[in-house]
Amino acid sequence: MAKTLSGKTAVITGSSRGIGRAMALRFAGEGAYVVVHGTDAARAAAVSDEIVAAGGKAAVCLGDVADDSFGEKLAQFAVDQFGALDIFVANAGMAGFAPFLEMKADAFRSFMDVHVTGAFTTSQACAKRMVEAGRGGRILYLSSISAMNAMYGYAAYCSAKSAVMALTRVAALELAQYGVTANAIAPGPVESEMMHELWGPERMKERGFGIPLGRLAKPEEVVEMALFLASPGAKYITGQAFFVDGGALAAGPYTHEVFKRGSAR
Repeated sequence: MAKTLSGKTAVITGSSRGIGRAMALRFAGEGAYVVVHGTDAARAAAVSDEIVAAGGKAAVCLGDVADDSFGEKLAQFAVDQFGALDIFVANAGMAGFAPFLEMKADAFRSFMDVHVTGAFTTSQACAKRMVEAGRGGRILYLSSISAMNAMYGYAAYCSAKSAVMALTRVAALELAQYGVTANAIAPGPVESEMMHELWGPERMKERGFGIPLGRLAKPEEVVEMALFLASPGAKYITGQAFFVDGGALAAGPYTHEVFKRGSAR
């Protein structure tokens, strides 16, 4: 039986760890040629080596998505390495919190540079290659339930993830004529390295409180949604946001109090 992504080239930003790493491994397991991206050479190489050791194909492209010129470098790298570019995932991100009254403009701007401008410039460059090739493509943006649900101390993060959802809808609208779809994946709290660094093990446990399914998501559970949206079965889906949150958004206000503890002060 043919694998879901056989012969497709996937570029995944921020794929040297966390959700991005899990996505790179899963996509490669489904036959995709994967461009692994990160800013840490050793981490990115380790993911690429793991893919190759399992019989897949991968290449590493290092760089900062906040650099306006990096998108073109990344897109061309994928085409040079594998001859095409079929799937792009804007996953690179950063974490951190500060109370609204204390957050500095430079810190706020950094979040926007990575999550929003970085997602735009990289997806735009990759979309251009898809349009030029004339065979369609898939673009996925990593947003968050925080785009819909305010959290104490996360003015920059919530704002950035809301902007990502708006970007998704516009990309879907304008790229549909070329057979390129664009969708957003919005996870709730995930057991990722970035979240462990931000919250620590005890607060990670606390974040599961109030989620209807009773726990944080595993990175692999977010990846399953990404795999579906990149698959042939999702060819008529575009401009949508898919929440992978264990019911957290439906539960609503619980996050206000849970995230307030230990976040703002």
